[in-house]
Amino acid sequence: MKKVLILFVAALAVIPPGAWGRDFDFCVRGASTEISQALRVRLAADLEDEPAARALAARLVNRLVWESKAERLAVRPDEAQVCADAAGERVTLGVNLQGVDRAALAVELQQPGPAAKPLLDAIVASRTEISRLMSGATKEGSVQSLRLFYATNRVVTGQGAAGTSYGAARGQVLARGRVEATLQVTAASKWLRPLALFRIQSALEPSKLVRVRRVTALAADPWRKEIAQMLAAVEQPRILLFVHGFAVSFEDAALRTAQLASDLGFEGVPVFYSWPSQGRLTAYVADKESARASVRHLKALLGELAVLAGPAAIDIVAHSMGNEVLLEAMRELRLEAVAPAWASLHEVVLAAPDVDLERFEQDIAPRVLIKAGPRVTLYASAKDLALDVSGWKQYGPRLGDIAHKVPLVAPMHTIDATAVKTNFLGHSYYGDSATVLSDLFYLLRAGLEPEKRFRLQAVDTAAGRYWRFK
Repeated sequence: MKKVLILFVAALAVIPPGAWGRDFDFCVRGASTEISQALRVRLAADLEDEPAARALAARLVNRLVWESKAERLAVRPDEAQVCADAAGERVTLGVNLQGVDRAALAVELQQPGPAAKPLLDAIVASRTEISRLMSGATKEGSVQSLRLFYATNRVVTGQGAAGTSYGAARGQVLARGRVEATLQVTAASKWLRPLALFRIQSALEPSKLVRVRRVTALAADPWRKEIAQMLAAVEQPRILLFVHGFAVSFEDAALRTAQLASDLGFEGVPVFYSWPSQGRLTAYVADKESARASVRHLKALLGELAVLAGPAAIDIVAHSMGNEVLLEAMRELRLEAVAPAWASLHEVVLAAPDVDLERFEQDIAPRVLIKAGPRVTLYASAKDLALDVSGWKQYGPRLGDIAHKVPLVAPMHTIDATAVKTNFLGHSYYGDSATVLSDLFYLLRAGLEPEKRFRLQAVDTAAGRYWRFK
């Protein structure tokens, strides 16, 4: 468990005070022959009974944080001295108790040992959101370090104090390397917040929570060796690959990958592929051509990562125009029957994809969306102004814009994010919203189907089923 805390202990979702009902602050101590730990806990739940809240907090911490290793549990008010040394491991638990029989839950929580606890099991599985303050980083100025790996077909522009820099020009070969990034705690935000992952960099600058410290270019063999070593050091050897969208520089891509891995508490190896976007909102046409020209490079990267990770070990999140590169690469992998690369894909998330809807349904989906392939999840919105403009300019609606049609192509899962609070353009809801980040957590970390993710509501139509946020 300590390994998890060291690697990526960060905010998986923001749980504002009072959002789930009453807030209870406790110090929970767990002890057994394996562990002896104390944890500062805020339980946010619709409960009036403090003894029941204490029991629920203790059980949830033991299940979710200590992996049921604690045999003895004690709960005290948060001001207890026993929690003085646990300041780096503070946890907020948001619990959805809608429809739960409180009296039956109270009885169940009092049952000792391994007695069956179906209500608690259900709460743990799909009714709890957890937000952690990163270990060892509670004071202003303290930081969490993250190591990322990258691949890019951008041209190198120079070497500086922070290492290698990359521009917007297209290169002919795939360059590789490593990024050292940090997440900084400020006085205004000791609890890490999900940032606007998909906004331009200026949205990150005021708090300076995320910074790229060094970019180190690596030859292919050392790059593969370092990734293999990092995979071998974690309990679940998985790769999270992020493919950025339109108007994103290389540094922006690194920042967003670091924040995404941190927000999701990802425990494997975070990798990002940075295609040569111009990094400017006025360069849409140039970015579109660069995205199309980058398909072969992403295909090559997927082949390399497949060898390192093995079957069903690569999760991909692509945003906006990055989906143009990803989906075409996946289509070609299927056409060329590249079995190892295809078999390595586990979860594929299409976030606000700027892809022609008709081309997706007629040309891409028949090849990519197959039962024997990875699980594909589409997040789309009817209020995505950026995609609305894109569709108008290109004379065809976009896959991520569901204002006129909800794409229902089995076995893809379609998630309607229209109800999610977002910015003016409505194109950044995946990073802006704790709701969506929480759903991504249950999808990528827990592997839950949509019907088991409690913030989603099924919508049945004549064409099929999709889900929307409640």
